[in-house]
Amino acid sequence: MTSRLRRKYTRSLKKRTFAVLAPVIRWLKEDEDLFGRSDVFYRNVAKTLDGTVTVIDPFEMARRALAILRPLRPYSVQGVAKIRLGSDGDGGYVCLDDFANVRVAHSLGIGNNDTLDVELANKGIDVRQYDGTIKAAPSTHPNLHFFREMIATEDSPGNRSMSSLIRETGGEATDLFLKIDIEGFEWPAFDATPIEEISKYRQIVTELHGFERLAETDQYEIMQRVLDKLNQAFFVCHVHANNISGLSNYGSVVVPQTLEVTFANRALFTPVDDRRTFPTELDHPCTIERPDITLGTFWY
Repeated sequence: MTSRLRRKYTRSLKKRTFAVLAPVIRWLKEDEDLFGRSDVFYRNVAKTLDGTVTVIDPFEMARRALAILRPLRPYSVQGVAKIRLGSDGDGGYVCLDDFANVRVAHSLGIGNNDTLDVELANKGIDVRQYDGTIKAAPSTHPNLHFFREMIATEDSPGNRSMSSLIRETGGEATDLFLKIDIEGFEWPAFDATPIEEISKYRQIVTELHGFERLAETDQYEIMQRVLDKLNQAFFVCHVHANNISGLSNYGSVVVPQTLEVTFANRALFTPVDDRRTFPTELDHPCTIERPDITLGTFWY
């Protein structure tokens, strides 16, 4: 397509996009409950706390989506198999079968499901659980240690930073394991933690939230910073979409709103190109009330 035709097409697309979204903007101003639903046209509408509604060009939204997805390209790991830990539904994760050298596991965000933690405890690993929203962990085990504290960017009464948890374990070896599912607060937690400390983890299993908010510039920028940071010391070895959440469409780039991701430490593991498709035989839908979300190879 010539640059002249592209400019003409872009102007036409913008006019049609704004024409379609004009009633949506009115609804957003009138109905707070409407905003955020996965079935509200395309996800290039952002609304700030002061009520300002912004519509972003679909080409820019597609660019943002691809910029976020590319660092999440999954690889196989040379010489290391994968296993599933935890429950079959939500709360279970696909991990690398590499636990012989794990001394301490941090489990951030427990809720009513700590089945993964119990399996780690059964392997003889010291599991430290953190969740300020519950009074006690669902399970008991000699190797489980529960702390009623939230994860934050810095320490304060009732809050702990990831940095302090890592320093508290002591030692310089890469002998830690991290599971983190804290409903969107994972982004500021990772953002505030130096990569030199995060790299003490052999692997990280996490649920990443907020992919439906890429039209919000602050959200997009912190996601980009965190993924770029993690990519310095880790690579992705598994992805699975949480089917409890929906899908967002950014200029025809369709993105799961919530992703379960496993990161492997680059200093310990070797990535290998792999064209397998996701979900795999180890994955299970987070809810059986909906079909699992097909991701394909997840290469962008």
